Amino acid sequence: MKRLILLMIFIVSILSASDVKIGLNTMNIQDSEGSGIALFYKIKDNLLLETSYNEAYIRGVKKDNQNETWNKFNTQRLGIRYYLQSYSQDKIKLFLSLGLEHIYKNKKLSSNTPKLNTYGLLGLDFSINKYFDISFALGSSGKGEKANKLKTNPNYAHGFNVLVGVELKLF
Repeated sequence: MKRLILLMIFIVSILSASDVKIGLNTMNIQDSEGSGIALFYKIKDNLLLETSYNEAYIRGVKKDNQNETWNKFNTQRLGIRYYLQSYSQDKIKLFLSLGLEHIYKNKKLSSNTPKLNTYGLLGLDFSINKYFDISFALGSSGKGEKANKLKTNPNYAHGFNVLVGVELKLF
């Protein structure tokens, strides 16, 4: 995670600060809880390139154990955010985010090789002031993975998504 944060800081330093938005979020994906950091680059007034790194946890009992534990997995997303409509003099914006998601391999959860995933979110940005937004989004992630090293073999990193975040506008 440290390497990814440094990479995002490096990308921000390369890009013009007037075109960047940085966000922190908390999310729920199916039976998983997590949080992440996001970077948005403004392509046009209503179109942003977005990338995020998320760390999430799924609860389960490992096959060689009787104790229930929280098991970590990480994902990284790359996509676009398109603002469909704005309301109340741009204080509220309706957006659609679509993109690809990479699930990093966790040998404690699964022996499978992770697949490239897709995601889609429909959400609202609430502009608090010229520097901060609060975002709320609902959506879905595609295939995900099977945690075949947990007793119930649950799916993770896919399904219904709820995402709430705070975003710092630098543009």
